[in-house]
Amino acid sequence: MTTLKAFLILCAAFLITSCGNENNQQQTNNLSEQETSYTCPMHPEVVSDKPDSCPKCGMALVQSRKEEITKEYFMQVATTPATAEASKPVTLSFTPKVKGSKTELVPLDVVHEKKIHLIIVSDDLFYFAHVHPEYQADGSYTWQHTFPEGGSYFLYADYKPTGGNPAVEKISLSVDGDTSMSKQFSKQNITASSGNYSVTLDPAGGRFVTNVLMHIGGIVKKSGKEINANTLENFLGEKAHVVMIGLTDKNYMHVHPSVGINGRFDLHTTFDKPGIYRLWFQFQAEGELYTLDYTLDVAQATEKDIEQINEAHLNHHLHEQGEHKHEHDKHEGNSH
Repeated sequence: MTTLKAFLILCAAFLITSCGNENNQQQTNNLSEQETSYTCPMHPEVVSDKPDSCPKCGMALVQSRKEEITKEYFMQVATTPATAEASKPVTLSFTPKVKGSKTELVPLDVVHEKKIHLIIVSDDLFYFAHVHPEYQADGSYTWQHTFPEGGSYFLYADYKPTGGNPAVEKISLSVDGDTSMSKQFSKQNITASSGNYSVTLDPAGGRFVTNVLMHIGGIVKKSGKEINANTLENFLGEKAHVVMIGLTDKNYMHVHPSVGINGRFDLHTTFDKPGIYRLWFQFQAEGELYTLDYTLDVAQATEKDIEQINEAHLNHHLHEQGEHKHEHDKHEGNSH
C-alpha cells in the first residue's frame, strides 16, 4: 500500500507539473504575441499586430518587440560651423538618442547597405541629394555637405535602431547666403532622362490618385530603345530607389520598385493627400549613378478611378500569371 500511495503521489505531481508547464507555455506564447508587432522598414508609421505587407510601398513588414516600441528615439542634430552658409562646406552631425536616457548609446541596423539614408531637399523641392553619414567613435554619424544656395532646406534622416522600429527624422535647416527665385512646380512631368537613359512613369488607371494602392510602371529606355530593368546594376541592394515628397506638407516616402516579368519597374505606393509631389528615381548603370526627377499631380480618387485601377491591377496580375506559365512551359519543353 505504501508503494501504491507513493506511485499515486508521483502521478499527481507529474500531472500538476505538466498542467503548470502547459499554462506557463500558453502564458509565454500569449506574452510573446502581445510583445510583438510588425512595422514597415520604410514607413515607420505603418504598424500591424501580424505579418503583412505595407499598404504604401508593398514591402514586407518586419518584426519588432513592443518593449522597444515604448522607447522614443530621436536624432540629436548639430552643424559645424553652427551657422550653415551657401557654397561653404558644413559638417552635419546626427546622433541617435533615447528620450529620457541621453547617455544610452543607440546602435543602428544596416538597411539597404547603410545605417542612415539622409535625404536633403530645398524648400521648393528643386534641389535633391541622397547621402549616407559615416559612423564616428563618439556614436555620431557625420556628413560634410555644401549647399548650393541660401534658403530653407529639409533633411530626412531615415534609420532603424537595433531592436526598434524604423524611424524618419524630419529636420528643417536654414542656410545663409544668396537665394535665387524659388522654382515653381505645377505641371506634371512623367518622363525624365539623364545621359543615354530615360524612364517614363505609367500609373495604373492612367493618373495618380489618393487613398488606393497604386501600381506605377517604370519604362526604361537606353538611347531611345526600351531595355529590361533587370540589366541595370544594383544600387544599395536594389535595382532602383525612389523618393517622393509632397510639395505642400513635405510628407516623405522612400520606396523600392520591383521588376516585373515584362522587364519594367513596378512601383507600389499610396498617396494620402492630393496635390503636387516631387519624385526622384535613382538607379545605376555602367558604373554611373543616375538621378531623374519628376513632378506628379495627384488627384482625389473617384469611384471611377478606383474601378479603373482595380481593373488594371487584375489585368496586370493575369498577364504576370500568363507570363509565368509561358516561362514554365518553355523550361519544361527545353528539359525534354
